[in-house]
Amino acid sequence: MERINLWSSPRNISTALMYSFAQRKDFEVVDEPLYAHYLNARPEQQLRHPAAEEVLRSQSKEGRKILKDFLNQEIREKHLLLKQMTHHLVDIPHSDLLDFTNILLIRPPERIIFSYQKVISKPDIDDIGIKAQAELFEFLHSNKQTPIVLDTHELLKAPKKVLRLLFEKIGLDFDPSVLSWKAGPRKEDGVWAKHWYSNVHSSTGFQALSKKEITINKDLIPLLDKCNDIYKLLFQHAIKA
Repeated sequence: MERINLWSSPRNISTALMYSFAQRKDFEVVDEPLYAHYLNARPEQQLRHPAAEEVLRSQSKEGRKILKDFLNQEIREKHLLLKQMTHHLVDIPHSDLLDFTNILLIRPPERIIFSYQKVISKPDIDDIGIKAQAELFEFLHSNKQTPIVLDTHELLKAPKKVLRLLFEKIGLDFDPSVLSWKAGPRKEDGVWAKHWYSNVHSSTGFQALSKKEITINKDLIPLLDKCNDIYKLLFQHAIKA
């Protein structure tokens, strides 16, 4: 039985990947179970996040108990995927994650910041999540668990190849059903979906990597530089197309 945390940076394709895993009949998926915990632990963030009050009402705020329960409780299917945002790891020791399989979903920082600056004003390195991903990678590696690193651009270049390699690393057979899904909202969506998921709701599979003009606000260039340094280190370990 696999119980997996997918640790994503924000403004990534984590929701599409959650939908992908949900196509497998042997997987149950859960959307961002630590979101309310994060907002409760960081109340200054509540004004920056759409539907914060609704999120807080919809979930438990006890992050460590949430993770413990997912390890110990019965699940409907054989395997479990928890779609997680790395910056939600507030006041939760990394040691709580050692009994999970952990996947880091990274994305070139300029794409994250370009997308994020449209929704959240003045994002910082904690918002972007990549520093927390690097810290988690180092902790797991030092505790004899090598996390799987999945890069969004590599995945979009060759979804079938990269997902086949991903499941191979997890120790599961590849299932071609993970390559497509029906358009529209899904039962797994969190209550915040109406604010964040419009693009993925119009998708039916992994969209080809598109070229677009990226413009980063000048005041965010120092943030981009810091994130790029970390991204390059993590990318060395990513599954390649």
